[in-house]
Amino acid sequence: RKERLTRFSLRDIRREDIAPMLAEGTPMGVGRLANTVRYIALNQIMAGTAGAVSCIAAFSVQRQADTLLNCFIFSLSDTLLLLTGILIAEQNRPTLRRLLKTSFRAVWMVVLSVAVLLLLFSTQFASIFIRNDSGEAMIYAADAVRCYALGMPLYALNHIFNAYSEGREKIILSFMLKLCSEGGLIVLSAIALLPMAGIQSVWIAFPVSQPIQLLLTALVIVVQNSRLRLKPANFWKWYMALPEDFDVPKADRIDCTITSHEQVIELYHAARDFCREHGCDERRKYLISLAVEEMATSTVQNGFRPGKHNSIDMRVLKKGDDYIVRLRDDCQIFDPVKQLQLYDKNVPLHHMGLRMVIASARDVRYTTILDLNNLVIRI
Repeated sequence: RKERLTRFSLRDIRREDIAPMLAEGTPMGVGRLANTVRYIALNQIMAGTAGAVSCIAAFSVQRQADTLLNCFIFSLSDTLLLLTGILIAEQNRPTLRRLLKTSFRAVWMVVLSVAVLLLLFSTQFASIFIRNDSGEAMIYAADAVRCYALGMPLYALNHIFNAYSEGREKIILSFMLKLCSEGGLIVLSAIALLPMAGIQSVWIAFPVSQPIQLLLTALVIVVQNSRLRLKPANFWKWYMALPEDFDVPKADRIDCTITSHEQVIELYHAARDFCREHGCDERRKYLISLAVEEMATSTVQNGFRPGKHNSIDMRVLKKGDDYIVRLRDDCQIFDPVKQLQLYDKNVPLHHMGLRMVIASARDVRYTTILDLNNLVIRI
């Protein structure tokens, strides 16, 4: 209805939310700012030179290629970013390694295929924006599109590491990588190439800067491994640069898949036994068991649908002094924290178990990605 309007308001922003908001938003903001500065700087390089109009038109076509085709790169890196945060929270190195392998395969299968097609049909792509097929602008535009195609695969690989670093909450590192990849290295490459390539250095700089960024990434990984005093046995261990104690021993975790209410009861008793074996105090033992039972039972009763093979993947683990309960299901999208906020606070018995778990937990994180609910509760 007409009175249902969306308005920006600062009223509901809490002081404790400001720091996480800045931490999570800064890398993307820096990337956008660096991208803007990059285009301003490159336009300044082209301005006032012979054939500037043709060069600016060609550079504009390269920007259009980036705008239209970077969805293949950003959708990949954004998904990786979200999943990395989830897997880091639940201390899941094997699945994190599998995620990175899948991302690398996606680069070579999807991004490389798009880049090859763009390379083969660069003139046809440029002709969508440049009407004069025989003019200087058309020649420059086709070259600019080819340069973008050559840089795409390495650009995607660089974005994978940027997203992985941001998912690990390495905010300063992500900040610096975004600054280099989206602006600094491309502008510096264009300036360095200007005496040799002339005005065409503006679009040649994109593919030239990508291997330099890749070398910078390798240097960062080497430094990370050195600080952690790691001697990686293989590429993936070297690339992830995670401390040796990141993994949770099998004895310190429970992993199971739930497809029925009977299995919820079994997990409830298994969680109590797990807590007892690890010397957990009575209060936390009760809360962990309650979290397992409350969340899993609610999902089975309200999320499972007849005729669909729904399931819940549960993980309970002990890491240092913390106990972590992770629930992942393929049911309808449901955020228990937001749902609880909708209930009447004057009726404390309404979903009392859910209230107790969330109120007593040290941290509760909910994420939805790939049509999966992911809930991580740190107790």
